[in-house]
Amino acid sequence: MMETPSQTIGPFFAVALGREESGEALRVEGTVFDGAQQPVDDAYLELWDGRHFARCPTDGHGRYRVSIARPESPYIDVSVFARGLLQRLVTRIYMSEPDDPALAALVAREEHGVLRFDIHLQGERETVFFAL
Repeated sequence: MMETPSQTIGPFFAVALGREESGEALRVEGTVFDGAQQPVDDAYLELWDGRHFARCPTDGHGRYRVSIARPESPYIDVSVFARGLLQRLVTRIYMSEPDDPALAALVAREEHGVLRFDIHLQGERETVFFAL
């Protein structure tokens, strides 16, 4: 059966995949979950801080791992592309408690020097996404 535009996020070009920054890098890892809390094994994330960016796909278990230059701001912007999404979803990863308590759910937790941030596309634990 042929895929419809809402079932694909491609095409991917090898030059765009796996783009990571060098230098003093910040490692960010997590898992992307769908509304049924199942891992999304074909999502694609782009992280940026206004000066640097990094891109990565999720693996067969919905996990992503990426390095980005340590930002000057207290957060990293994230775009999520996945099947079923006609437009990207945009959120932020805060490295410390933001001024706005409504954004507290966007704080990454540090585990062994790595920022851990899971993304939930729908459901009870849905990540806060911003309207563009």
